[in-house]
Amino acid sequence: APPKLWAVSLYSNTLTRDAFLRSKVAVLQLLCPSHKHLVPILGKRSGYEQNYSKRNECAKMTMKWLKHGGVAEDDADAFISHEDRIGALKSLDLLPECASYIQVELTGVTNAGDHDIAICEVVRTGVWDKMQ
Repeated sequence: APPKLWAVSLYSNTLTRDAFLRSKVAVLQLLCPSHKHLVPILGKRSGYEQNYSKRNECAKMTMKWLKHGGVAEDDADAFISHEDRIGALKSLDLLPECASYIQVELTGVTNAGDHDIAICEVVRTGVWDKMQ
């Protein structure tokens, strides 16, 4: 079967965009209704802004980012393992308790004005494991 693809819109001139284009690996995090207060923090803002950190702003809202742990499809196939099967995932942080996590790898990019559209291959999916 052909690989599953996902289109991701990346706002221009942002740390998120530049980091993803450099590493070519990301974890999309599908937010739950309980995360709605984070949308203004996470959207249309950049870590390039002086004195602004999405990580710190989320922590102020009691939603501290966690280092690549707690996500698994099942015990035998950890979504992000502590062995870091993909080296680029070592530096990724995750928001806890998202509805779903989708690991993607970049396959192509096209300019779309104030955004780039990244075409990504879905590598795997997972859910939050509170037991980790």
